[in-house]
Amino acid sequence: MALALLFAVMPFLFHKNRMCYACMSFLGLILVCTSYQAANSIYIILAIYTAYRMWAENKSWKEIGIFSLISIVCYIIALFYFRAFLMNTFAGDAIHRGTGIAHGSGMLGLVKKNLTEYFSFIRHSYGNIWIKAFTIISILLFPFASAFRTKKGRLASFFFSIIVLCTMFLLSFGAYIVLEQTLISTRTMMGFDVLIALIALHDIYGFADADIMKKCSAITVLCLFYGMGIGTTVYGNRISKQKDYERFRFTILLQDLSHIVDASQHNSIYIGGTVGYAEKERMERINYPAMNVGNPSPVLTHYLLTNWNMEFEVLSEDDLGELDLRPEFKKQLTELPLIQDTFYHTIYGKDNQYYVYLKAPTVKEWK
Repeated sequence: MALALLFAVMPFLFHKNRMCYACMSFLGLILVCTSYQAANSIYIILAIYTAYRMWAENKSWKEIGIFSLISIVCYIIALFYFRAFLMNTFAGDAIHRGTGIAHGSGMLGLVKKNLTEYFSFIRHSYGNIWIKAFTIISILLFPFASAFRTKKGRLASFFFSIIVLCTMFLLSFGAYIVLEQTLISTRTMMGFDVLIALIALHDIYGFADADIMKKCSAITVLCLFYGMGIGTTVYGNRISKQKDYERFRFTILLQDLSHIVDASQHNSIYIGGTVGYAEKERMERINYPAMNVGNPSPVLTHYLLTNWNMEFEVLSEDDLGELDLRPEFKKQLTELPLIQDTFYHTIYGKDNQYYVYLKAPTVKEWK
């Protein structure tokens, strides 16, 4: 992820030399797509912002137009090359998302749907109330900072910066906008995260010569970054607690399976359900409710089983509800005889094929 961020930023170090910028843009975007594809939106945001800064510094429209054209062409060619020659395309099935691109008359409707889901996800998953508050303040300062530090008219800079800001926000989802089965998750918010950081830096830079506003913007940005730092620490603690809880749950599961399964043979195991949240996370969930985005599925199941030197095949980690489009396989699993039913899981199995349904125990206060 960090390398993908570097690859997306790297071309703009050479933006004053058109040939170098074009070559580095193509190379950087290819490296982005082959390392962490969600970072493709970072290039779009930085290209728009760079073009805006060129306008604010009173560069000629010709120079701005050439830069914008190079950016657009390099972006399209790089992503097309990656999809045509490097990417493994997949039509999708009942369980896994496909890689198809929207086209035809339904494209606008699908783009609208993807953006609506993306904006809704940001609204519910981005930070707590204080992080949101200081982010809003930073965004409100953006056009004022633009108007304060510009070689254009202040009124024109104020309103044009708002248009630029809205455009960067709309395109912060990157190429995921046009996917037929797009992915909406925290990993696709890289463009939005970079946009917030860019806004903060712009505010400080814009008010560099205004003593009072410089202090106000600096305090706002410091509070924002402090809140993000605390949120990151809390989230890291949550992951650690959840990992310990899941290790505990899978240890119990493997202990029960060791009395049932003959490890000397090849066994197929379908794991459904979810382990739920660790009870130790309760305070973090109360104080940082924005982090409560769905239940975590069983993580690293395949690796846990492998580390125990047991020859299991993990068919899926999804619930049985995901298998409605695979009725024969679903029927095969649901007709397996019950072997063991515990507080944490239920095990069904026959003839070296097993289905494990993980339960998510919930204490009364959590309901």
